[in-house]
Amino acid sequence: MKFRWRLALALCLILACLGSVARAEGDFSVTAEEMMLGVIRSAACTESAVYALAKALGVTEAWLVGYDVPMEESSNVLPADAEPYKPTGYMPVLGRVAAGLPIYAEENIEEYIACDFPNSEDYFALKVKGDSMNAAGINEGDYVIVRKQDIVDNGDIAVVLVNGDEATVKRFSRTDNTVVLTPQSMNPAHQVQIYDTKDVPVRVLGKVVESRHKY
Repeated sequence: MKFRWRLALALCLILACLGSVARAEGDFSVTAEEMMLGVIRSAACTESAVYALAKALGVTEAWLVGYDVPMEESSNVLPADAEPYKPTGYMPVLGRVAAGLPIYAEENIEEYIACDFPNSEDYFALKVKGDSMNAAGINEGDYVIVRKQDIVDNGDIAVVLVNGDEATVKRFSRTDNTVVLTPQSMNPAHQVQIYDTKDVPVRVLGKVVESRHKY
């Protein structure tokens, strides 16, 4: 996960210096490496923790959570009327969602991205695989931003877990025990999926509220 590796890199730069000082003073009780691993293992990836860690380590928040941006703040002078972007929070990008694991299980989280939702903990992002929704403007490699909720309206685009398999993004509708998941694709290979919930478990994970292209 990019966050942990970048946290490790920033800590290495600082703790290498601390380790040198400890060795110079003859204190070998805790090595720099042990200190680094302890901090990484205990780091909580909340938005407040990311902000505090970035500030303490002298790196940018965006770099720390995985963006391809400079590690340190630019020294370029901004125009007088410019204001730096300060996101209100961060949400996890899930590489996959499957049954049997908590939705925020560490092995599911690939990175964190900025968001401006008032309650960022109510949202997650999912990286799209395939072209089953490209006619709706959701392309492979995009990030869909999902508000966590277990009920959606008919016609909403939702993230749905079917029969314990990986999550799928489809237009959702339900009548009694019948769930219909409709792709919106220019690829005719994708067909409407119809499930009887008495035979096949179908679980709504959330409603898609935004799609982001990554260039």
